[in-house]
Amino acid sequence: CAALLNACNNATPPSPKTAWRLVCSDLCRTAVQRALGDYALRVTRIYNHLPTSDHDLHRWHAKQRANAHSTFKGVAIGEEAGEYLERLDGELLGLQEKLCLDNERASRVVARELLESLYHPVHQGITSGHIVSLPEYQRHRDKIRCEYDRMTVGLSAYTCRL
Repeated sequence: CAALLNACNNATPPSPKTAWRLVCSDLCRTAVQRALGDYALRVTRIYNHLPTSDHDLHRWHAKQRANAHSTFKGVAIGEEAGEYLERLDGELLGLQEKLCLDNERASRVVARELLESLYHPVHQGITSGHIVSLPEYQRHRDKIRCEYDRMTVGLSAYTCRL
């Protein structure tokens, strides 16, 4: 523990109580870093599966949060462990929020690509002159909406949102 060594190297060594607190704090910081490192590694793996439903993402985070807590509790000791666990939860929440935003961004890309592919024939029909009236365009648009709804049934609001 670097803090304990620094305190011992000073003119006045710490009391046993202070020394123990320094050791506990150092172990708690180490526990937070390990838990965050493990979570971050798992986040990089889930990016390959984005976009996913918000329900699945929430379940994934709950499981990874439990894993992070387990990692933390396997290393952390002392009375201050609760404070460090709260810090860990705050960091995990921030990472989850970022992951949700990235999932939404990926979902928008997928939805845009889907709509572009569905509207492509209509666009060609308009530019070639085969679709010449508003009612005819609206019929095509209604078919596209039905097809889009059919293709996105069961997906999260994130996946379907533009």
